[in-house]
Amino acid sequence: MADHQYFACEDGRIFRFNGKTLVELKGWVERSRYDNSKYYRRYTFMVNKHKKKFYGQRLILFTFNGKPKDFEISRHKSTNTLDNSIWNLEWGTHHQNNGEDRIRDGTLSNGMKKENKIGVVVQDVLPPTVESDEVPF
Repeated sequence: MADHQYFACEDGRIFRFNGKTLVELKGWVERSRYDNSKYYRRYTFMVNKHKKKFYGQRLILFTFNGKPKDFEISRHKSTNTLDNSIWNLEWGTHHQNNGEDRIRDGTLSNGMKKENKIGVVVQDVLPPTVESDEVPF
């Protein structure tokens, strides 16, 4: 199998050029290993005559924003992890991705949202010894 040329669009689409035509790659949707509520688009490319898997968001960021700095990972700015448009992506740290984004999105471990009695999403900051009935909401 020969290697192909690959192209990325700002709207998050990936194409393969086989010498004659551009073909949009659909990839596949894969559930996150860490958060069952999140899904990510993956692609398989031929690189040096070997199949290699890539996350769509990393391909788009690398194409339009360049190589990440040390310890940076790809982050979605919105909660839609299937939206790989460049406007929805940025390089960031694990702390930003797992801390700040979960506070913004109102998600805790396992992707569950926690709401208080009036329906407002709150951050889980109670120590394990405090009962939730003691919270003055």
